[in-house]
Amino acid sequence: MPDLDLWDGAAAMAACTTAADYGKVCALDRGASITALTQRFGLPHHPNPDGAPGNVDRDGVIAAWNALNGGRTGTPMSGPGVPEARAHLEAHRRALGLGAAGDPPRLTFDAPEVYESFRVNPERRTISGLLVPYGPVAKANFAKWRFTRGSVRWGDTTRIKLNLDHDHTEPVAYATRLEDTPQGVDGTFKVARGPDGDRALSMAEDHVRDGFSVEVDFDEADGWMPDPHDEDVRLVRQASLRGVALTAFPAFDDARVSRVAAMRQGGTRKMTTDETLEAEGNAPEAAFDTALERLAGKVVSAQEAMGKDLSQSIAESVAAGIGVALADMNDGGTPATVRAARYQVTREEPVYRFDGSGESIVRDAWRAIHERGTAQGDEASDRIRKYRAQSEELSRLTGHYGVQFAPQTTGTAAGIIPPGYRPDLYIPDFNKGRPFVEACARQAIPNATPFTVPKFASVASATADHVEGTNPSDGTLTFGTTTVQPQAISGRLVLSRELVDSSNPAIDTIALYEMRESYNRQTEAKVYALLNGTGGAGGTITSGFVPSGAQAATFVGSTGTPPALIAGIRARLAAYPFARFASPTAALMGQNATSILATAVDSTGRPIFPYVGATNAIGVGNAVDGGWMVDGLTFQPAWAATGTTAGDTQIFIFNRGDLWVFESPLLTFRFEEKQGPANIELNVFGYFGTALLRPVGLSGIRIT
Repeated sequence: MPDLDLWDGAAAMAACTTAADYGKVCALDRGASITALTQRFGLPHHPNPDGAPGNVDRDGVIAAWNALNGGRTGTPMSGPGVPEARAHLEAHRRALGLGAAGDPPRLTFDAPEVYESFRVNPERRTISGLLVPYGPVAKANFAKWRFTRGSVRWGDTTRIKLNLDHDHTEPVAYATRLEDTPQGVDGTFKVARGPDGDRALSMAEDHVRDGFSVEVDFDEADGWMPDPHDEDVRLVRQASLRGVALTAFPAFDDARVSRVAAMRQGGTRKMTTDETLEAEGNAPEAAFDTALERLAGKVVSAQEAMGKDLSQSIAESVAAGIGVALADMNDGGTPATVRAARYQVTREEPVYRFDGSGESIVRDAWRAIHERGTAQGDEASDRIRKYRAQSEELSRLTGHYGVQFAPQTTGTAAGIIPPGYRPDLYIPDFNKGRPFVEACARQAIPNATPFTVPKFASVASATADHVEGTNPSDGTLTFGTTTVQPQAISGRLVLSRELVDSSNPAIDTIALYEMRESYNRQTEAKVYALLNGTGGAGGTITSGFVPSGAQAATFVGSTGTPPALIAGIRARLAAYPFARFASPTAALMGQNATSILATAVDSTGRPIFPYVGATNAIGVGNAVDGGWMVDGLTFQPAWAATGTTAGDTQIFIFNRGDLWVFESPLLTFRFEEKQGPANIELNVFGYFGTALLRPVGLSGIRIT
């Protein structure tokens, strides 16, 4: 097997003794205020200071660039010296032909549900579909990735452009809608007029280019962590959507175009499943990644095979060689008596030093087998016999005169055992999600200015039977309004610079994550408070309605077999279209209601909502996906629905078009010098408002 030169960053650092040496080997210099040179310098990419700068190591540059961008911790490096290190490594990457460093990762998905979502509309010149599916595991640049709901964010929707095969010089459309759905990020793009746009529409409509490849980037506040179900998978906590490409060969069927609307007038790393890695036909960098990953796999397999074969060969050779060499030695008999005053004390060098110098016992064992009868073979056998005699003599001396040491334990040697610390196993806060917010219709707002939404109130005598020769009577038409009052939400955390620079995991990333999670929980609670209050399903129930106009009813919870609540839910579902004149689209419930549905059984003990074998059952239940289906409508648990008193609504059934959330993108800020060099300030800011525009579309169920 040919020799393999592997990058050893530790050896490169060990070759340095002065600050000047470290400066020649490393890209990162955190500043002269740090006295420990190994802490001050980092990102080595030259094997030693003697040949720098001409001895740059290609694998060292790749390893340093990976560490700089969060390959070890999941968060890109920040702090003093990082911008200079990035510029230094970018220059090396260009010189070594490693490609443009600033391109965003390109992630491609392809799966049946996404293929089915590919939509083309010849009238409106739009292309729509699922861009980022949630759940599948994919590979990119020798790493596995997985996205979950809420892990992808974006700013101005219209700034997200659609191009062809990641060619940024050829944008053909802009996003008009980006929506975070339970299946993934779904989007619609408005295609530009002209030959390029017509070509993109035609190829999408004809299913030639019917796949999406998204370009995402990890900003300073973004990052990933090890997947709790598989440590080899990087679970993305947050990533920024930068662009989308229309491609012909997505690697997952989850990212297929679902609709193309056309009028004939006129980044990211490529990811694949852990079973398949396919390169896009028009992306040479993807083909390079594919070839490199396959080469790496072959090298690893070859190294493992070589290690096993070499270990087995050495063991067999040593055992056989020593056996042959000592075959004619007589170990039996009684040791000869040595008379007094006839000792001869001599000093003899050991046959084998085991320090890399002198003769080799492995080589002698091989010669004792394969060169037996030759001068070299006989000399090797003699050395093995002599080594055996020396070993036995040393064993006897040690047994009679050796110094005896007490067994050492971790208690007696605690001073040389460093404390263990595993930042890679950091346990983050819960991501509770926003079931209420996600079930609402959503609209972006730029500020907290109140606005009024007009709505129909009533109509009278609009039509009547006509009397010949007589004009119809005048009808009356009235309207109402609903005023929406958005509220600004902000947060602030101040961290010392020492804490930010020395913490692992990065404290600034953790702090921003916690502020975003706090914002999500606060806004989720606002929607629940609206639905449970007097503006929603709260208040006195009269003939099936409350003062706001919403539908409401009360049922006994766990009494009966099956519980009376289940019949009550079915009754409210049956009554819903006669009040709202449409079907409900969402149903959310608190913990008490969830427990009743999950444990409900019939008179024979059979579950009312089984996971499998739902024969003659009302519906099915699935605790993994968190939903219990009743007559075709999935009832999902909502952690914010905490009320269980007599006046609290515990189950909410509504139509998405009646309940709205008005929200701005959540802005994050990092101020390095606002409070001087001692502290770093982190802030979040956003606007949020919610309104039940059609109260009759809400049906609330209380449980006694």
